[in-house]
Amino acid sequence: MATPKRPNPWNPTAPLLLGFSFGLAFAITMRLLDGRFANLVRLGERFEVKSFPGTGLEALRMRYGLDRVDLFAEPAIPPEPPTSSGSGTVEAPPLPGQ
Repeated sequence: MATPKRPNPWNPTAPLLLGFSFGLAFAITMRLLDGRFANLVRLGERFEVKSFPGTGLEALRMRYGLDRVDLFAEPAIPPEPPTSSGSGTVEAPPLPGQ
């Protein structure tokens, strides 16, 4: 006698229904906020973006002065430090206990 097959316990209906619901809610929300129905949904007053106090050009000039700096100047190349040995190789310090 053959044993009866158990049905598959995973039912794809619930995840599909949940995904469809979220997709529909997202589409409706985007349609409302898209501007087609802008008179139905008011998000409040829009304000001008203002810079943070003390970060504007005039405030920085008042703080640090009006000195102009040439940004395209060639940097000075520092001289090479003299080496102790003539070969230019660096010797490792001796290990303790040797």
